[in-house]
Amino acid sequence: MILQCSHINKAFITDVVLSDVSFHINEHEKAAIVGVNGSGKSTLLKIIVGRQAADSGEVIIAKDTSIGYLAQNQEYHSDHTIMEEMQNAKPEILQLEKQIAELRDTIENSSELFAEIQAEIERFKKDREELNQKHKDFLQKREDLSKHMSDLDKEVFRLESQKENYESSSEKQISYMWEEYEITYIRAKELRDENLTDLSRMKKRIQDLKGEIRGLGNVNVNAIEEYKSVSERYEFLKGQHDDLVEAEATLEQIIEELDTAMRKQFREQFARIASEFDQVFKELFGGGKGTLELMDDEDILEAGVRIIAQPPGKKLQ
Repeated sequence: MILQCSHINKAFITDVVLSDVSFHINEHEKAAIVGVNGSGKSTLLKIIVGRQAADSGEVIIAKDTSIGYLAQNQEYHSDHTIMEEMQNAKPEILQLEKQIAELRDTIENSSELFAEIQAEIERFKKDREELNQKHKDFLQKREDLSKHMSDLDKEVFRLESQKENYESSSEKQISYMWEEYEITYIRAKELRDENLTDLSRMKKRIQDLKGEIRGLGNVNVNAIEEYKSVSERYEFLKGQHDDLVEAEATLEQIIEELDTAMRKQFREQFARIASEFDQVFKELFGGGKGTLELMDDEDILEAGVRIIAQPPGKKLQ
């Protein structure tokens, strides 16, 4: 090998003249640099002979090899002149220019389709984000309801304990009345005298009753009424508890239906996008294969997307 150029890049301000140019020339080989005016032929030759510096890249010239540069108005004679080489290469140049024009037309015609696909992808991303947000909101509501239900369960437990205490206290008082006086609660109510209207006698009676009450010890005379109040409160809270349990079941069903619908819609739309991506890829590159895949072993609603591009004539690594 007498000459090797690797990844030559050259730009003048913002005008890129050479971009990643790489080639090599072996001994006894003939080479020609062909291109339209302004394509960078002269610049490349000046970089090879050292008259200009490349922005990046490497030029290697074999030992004991000399390379010169002639201006375009000078003639270089070997087996053919430069003009003859250019005339011989003209059909190939025209063919390449035609291919370039066709590729440009294909890219321009595909730009609108790419824009539509990108817009549709963005819309589906937005829809997925909205569904994810709704899902999170439902989860938050369920968590709030669970906390509220837990608080209600604690309150119900406290009231049930209080109810049991009142029931136990009431039974103790009734048992005490029976054991000490052999009288039931109903009988005690029947013994109530509504004809007692003399204030002095009533006061004396009150004092006597207080003495009797002190003789009975500590008695919760309001136990029955408190039991009734607590029982009503218990029934009310129990009704609320049952309503919340039913609401929780309904919300869980809604969440499950939404989750199933999101996954189904995402799979269908992703398959459609993947199919259109493969079709556009084949139209753009004249064959090959373009594939969109979801990352394995991940939740489909949070999975990443793997893009596989295999242009025609290239093996997938």
